[in-house]
Amino acid sequence: LNSLCRTVMRSMADKCNPDVQLRFSSVFTDDFTIHTDGNKVMRILMHLLGNAQKFTEQGHILVRCEKADGENGKEVQISIADTGIGIEAKDAEVIFETFSKVNSFKEGIGLGLSICRRLATSIGGKVKLDTSYTEGSRFVFSVPLG
Repeated sequence: LNSLCRTVMRSMADKCNPDVQLRFSSVFTDDFTIHTDGNKVMRILMHLLGNAQKFTEQGHILVRCEKADGENGKEVQISIADTGIGIEAKDAEVIFETFSKVNSFKEGIGLGLSICRRLATSIGGKVKLDTSYTEGSRFVFSVPLG
């Protein structure tokens, strides 16, 4: 899990604004493995990290891996939190609709987050916007353990 996250971060590092620090934190050891489709997890993380980079001009982006209690038992949560412009709580579900954009000033056609949600669902996981986070945006991708 940690290796996959670091790989995605390395592959996306050159897209970061120089005034943005890219950080990683994990409660898991480097040999911790989840049994799921690694390619889909990688694609989800690339979309979420790309989104954070697009809307964060200064501060930091934190990729964090942790264990949590989900609706159906223990799960791994990977969050991507940034100090960017943020997303209003009223748009928390709208942003996952195909071709939906809440900021017309940034490039993109509004597919990244809808793709993330579809990929997450296809492996039994979820992606959501954490509306309680107020320093920018925080997306949480969760996948069940076992």
